[in-house]
Amino acid sequence: MRLALLWSLLLGPADLGQAPDGSPGFGPEPSAARLLELVRQPEPEEEAFLRDLLDVESRLGVLVATTLADYRSQGYDVALGVEGLAGGWAEAIEGFLTRPMDFLAVRELDPRSVAAIFWDVRLRVRHAVLSGWKEDAEEVRRALALLRGHGDGWVRLEDDQLEDVAVRLDLAAALLRARFKDFEALRQSPEGRDQVPAESIEAWLVCAASSSDEREACLAALEAEVQASVEAMLSMTFSRRLAAKTEALRKWRTTRRSAGRAELAQVEIWNPDTATEAPREITRHKKTDRRREAYRRARLGLAHDPLNSELAYHAATLGRLLAGTLDTLSHYDHYLALRGIRVHQVSWK
Repeated sequence: MRLALLWSLLLGPADLGQAPDGSPGFGPEPSAARLLELVRQPEPEEEAFLRDLLDVESRLGVLVATTLADYRSQGYDVALGVEGLAGGWAEAIEGFLTRPMDFLAVRELDPRSVAAIFWDVRLRVRHAVLSGWKEDAEEVRRALALLRGHGDGWVRLEDDQLEDVAVRLDLAAALLRARFKDFEALRQSPEGRDQVPAESIEAWLVCAASSSDEREACLAALEAEVQASVEAMLSMTFSRRLAAKTEALRKWRTTRRSAGRAELAQVEIWNPDTATEAPREITRHKKTDRRREAYRRARLGLAHDPLNSELAYHAATLGRLLAGTLDTLSHYDHYLALRGIRVHQVSWK
């Protein structure tokens, strides 16, 4: 399915130049010339647009950090076993929600505190809203860097690759903006976390004190109850509504990423210079032939997913042996751009 059709389902023909959330964007099929003009000589409004793309991750990060500080002040870092709730806090929350009784037994916590965290609907909603935000933030950074590298560096992208990068940038930025709006809307009252009804706390304590045979069913019933509240709140979030609106586009992105990873796996098998063990039907080929096939697959993978830095690296190192100077420079600069490394700096700040 062509990208234009996906976008027409999302936005309609009158809304070209918008991201899926209605904010300014590149639109469904920006021309290569238009993209080059935008990254090389942006108008004042376009500079503001580019700055916003660069700033959305940091603005969301500030809200997340503020929220974590609030949870830390309430003792969540102790209960969840994450120092300062930094770094692995999402994994800690996931572990707690999956096995709350393990936390109660191992950490010897106040049962009422564990029960209160169990019933914390906003904690669960925030956890769901943030799922995948780091990947989207990285996608924005990489896509912007690649467009810039194409505009002022050695990176050479085909028109359809440019289109893919711009569309994915619009999508990732829109998803980040939706999360930002959700975190603003989910700010807690000055009194701290939402008050959990006393009867809910008592119900959880009864479950915790029951026999092991009864506890699982008891906790499952309570989990269903709290999840109903979580789903009701999630249904009103910007993230959930945008996820539904962009389902086809997100599936397309997943397909492109998967196709790139599939080619990367083949590159690592065919390339004799990697540590990946290859089957006999491949090792019987000459090393030069294997490198040619690996190079072909690396380029094919980049056609699927221009934002895959590992594919760009393989294309660069293999191209040094097999391709011309311009192709090699292009692949190396492609890789460096995705890693945030530029020969010279161009700032939109």
